[in-house]
Amino acid sequence: MLGFLTYSLATAGYDAALNPSVILQIATDWNTQPFVGVRVSSTACSESEVPVFSRLWRGTMDGYVVKDGSQRYFLQEKVHYETSNRKNSILEEETPIAASPSVLQSQFFGKYVCGTRGGATFAEAIRPDTSGNCPSGTQVCSSKTSKENTLCVADLDDCPVTSITFVKGATSAYTAPTFKVEAFAESYSLVSSKTDADQLPVVATKAEYRACIFPNETSASPAQKFYQLERDRPGQSCKDDYNTGLLYDERYVSSGMASTNVQDVQEASGVLATLLAMPLYIETYPLPDMKKDYDLQFWTRPTIEWSLECEQVPGKTRPEVAKLLQKYKDNNADAAN
Repeated sequence: MLGFLTYSLATAGYDAALNPSVILQIATDWNTQPFVGVRVSSTACSESEVPVFSRLWRGTMDGYVVKDGSQRYFLQEKVHYETSNRKNSILEEETPIAASPSVLQSQFFGKYVCGTRGGATFAEAIRPDTSGNCPSGTQVCSSKTSKENTLCVADLDDCPVTSITFVKGATSAYTAPTFKVEAFAESYSLVSSKTDADQLPVVATKAEYRACIFPNETSASPAQKFYQLERDRPGQSCKDDYNTGLLYDERYVSSGMASTNVQDVQEASGVLATLLAMPLYIETYPLPDMKKDYDLQFWTRPTIEWSLECEQVPGKTRPEVAKLLQKYKDNNADAAN
């Protein structure tokens, strides 16, 4: 079956052997429970919830502040410093700097968007037949979806969220029960729906400059500067996909919210305070509000689809494919990180 997948990708010009993340991403999607509810909160999400939008700051590396023979102070990552500079330079002083841990940043404009995951994963979800008919004892989640995007459930409470957007100003056009509307911030409201959008459930979200084509990368504004020891610095821009040449994943769509910025997000999460306390940080950001120029936006993506026609072919049914995909993911854990 994996041979079938890689063959299908190859016929589309994609070499999965070079980029296993394309298969790993399907495995992750299909084994992730969708959101069955979202809400706006003034406090951090509860233990039973997950942040719908978040941005991981990966912390800082161990390093040194070094003074050389010219009385210049500079920063150096520990691994590079101990293998090269210490041996090859005339040094007068060295001060170790301990690494700082990563922080998941999920507060934006003083609010959190919290999601409850539940119901069936796409690997286990009930779908209609090729004529669009649900099995006996189930009903469609939405009458607006095409048959390829239709899910069937016994209990409508298990229907997944298929759209998450921000709407500015009046929301009178978004009425219950089709829409759930909650005040957010900056004159925006969060509008979610289980029945309005003709797409599969939303499973992936990001708070980034853009969504990278490789799911394990985090994008940043092209102009953004980083502190020398930040773990985000080596990967500050998305890597392009060898097969397609793409930097960004066009399947992600903007949520409609006006962008926030790196400085406000880092200030709310405590990351900025951590960085301000780091030696020589002022050398990177001599002006206090420079990070306000680096935009972040909110993005959503539905799960990766699987044709209903394939559902009818022995050996290519969704549960069979999902099981093999998960096995592939388990055997390629390093490629997923």
